[in-house]
Amino acid sequence: MITSVISLGRTIEGNLGPSRLAIGVLTRMVGVWGGPDIATISANPTAPTGSPNPTIPGFDRFMIERFHPLCWEILRDPQFKPVTDAQSKQVLTEIAALEQVIYTKTGDMFIQN
Repeated sequence: MITSVISLGRTIEGNLGPSRLAIGVLTRMVGVWGGPDIATISANPTAPTGSPNPTIPGFDRFMIERFHPLCWEILRDPQFKPVTDAQSKQVLTEIAALEQVIYTKTGDMFIQN
């Protein structure tokens, strides 16, 4: 099921709405299964504290290996034009949210990858 959601997120040509929703689902998965936040994003950010402790063992590595590269793959797609297309801009917002929540759940592991 997760592979299907990733594939849907990756397919942006003529599919921006479903792609945006798929990335939103991935963000929700990370929020629920990624465990407690170990990094804080704020005006006064703090260094990550501790190691990732996902609800599902190994999900921290899975997020880094599967979800993080998906974001960069979409950004590199020549059909992805958030500067000129409003739907692409919405997808970009979802990508930023996904990357942010991955960072808050994995901390230094995210930075090192």
